[in-house]
Amino acid sequence: MTDLATALTTYFSAEKQAMLPIIGIGLLATVAAGWLLFSAGALRGMAVPLGLVGVLELGIGIAVYARTDGQVAALVDERARDSEAMVKVESTRMATVMNTFTVIKAVEVALIALGAGLAWSLSRSDFWFAFGVGLVMQATVMLVFDLFAERRAGPYVAALTHAQPSSPGQ
Repeated sequence: MTDLATALTTYFSAEKQAMLPIIGIGLLATVAAGWLLFSAGALRGMAVPLGLVGVLELGIGIAVYARTDGQVAALVDERARDSEAMVKVESTRMATVMNTFTVIKAVEVALIALGAGLAWSLSRSDFWFAFGVGLVMQATVMLVFDLFAERRAGPYVAALTHAQPSSPGQ
């Protein structure tokens, strides 16, 4: 079992580093969306999902990257002051994060199916075909990103669980 201090720093360091590619993907998708939006080509419909999800990727990536160091410092400080309280609060927060992954992954899979359905059923329309393909692309990127994020969180959640004091009767 990894000790809590190691799990905490490992998890948050990996989360921060994972934001760099998502920021890059978001930037690329947003630029591509802008270019596609003003093009007269058959891929113009792709601009909508690329742009919307690209802005989301940029926002999430920049926000998580910017707040991580402060978040780690606050958790380390809180752990030094009151380890039991820190573990309790952080365990609750991470349980919410893990539950949220379940919902987010279901939405992403639904968006992949929707995009594939649009591309298939409306394939005669350049706009809707491209929209569907763009939706599949972006939802797939986000699903893969979230699958890895959930996996990175696992050891940290386990360390938090292990660090919780046992209540009487356990």
